[in-house]
Amino acid sequence: MGRQIRFFFDKEDELLFTDYIYENNFLVMDVKANILTKADMIASNDLSFYLTSTDSRIDKRGEFIDQITSEVIEYSREKIWNDGVLKSGRLWVELKYWNSSGEHIPKSNQLGQSYNTLKKWIIKNTRISTCKNYYIGKHAYNLYEQSGWKMSAGPKCFVEF
Repeated sequence: MGRQIRFFFDKEDELLFTDYIYENNFLVMDVKANILTKADMIASNDLSFYLTSTDSRIDKRGEFIDQITSEVIEYSREKIWNDGVLKSGRLWVELKYWNSSGEHIPKSNQLGQSYNTLKKWIIKNTRISTCKNYYIGKHAYNLYEQSGWKMSAGPKCFVEF
């Protein structure tokens, strides 16, 4: 079982987080392990990316990254379902896995440290939900507070701040 942190970002919050990712020398990859520039990531319509470093192990299944065995952090973007509803995004990382021989394989300590670095940025730069399970960026909070947007954790589950 991995670790995750869930959050709500609007486009402005996401740009701040993206700046932090690139300022801290993370590599950003699409699902096929293509390295993306900051401009490519911002312009992309993809909802998921993988964050890693230059010396991290990347395994593929066919043409796609195997997120269970690779040393990557999955970054899932938030999504606007329709006007006034924002679906949560998340960071998720798996720090160990079982190989096909039944061996328990830990991933690098650096991966856990990288995840913690990103998590700390989110906690420091956001507000926590009343249920303590979600975080919301400053700009997304303005949409929630001033414009009545709903923050969705699922089709019929909304988060309060």
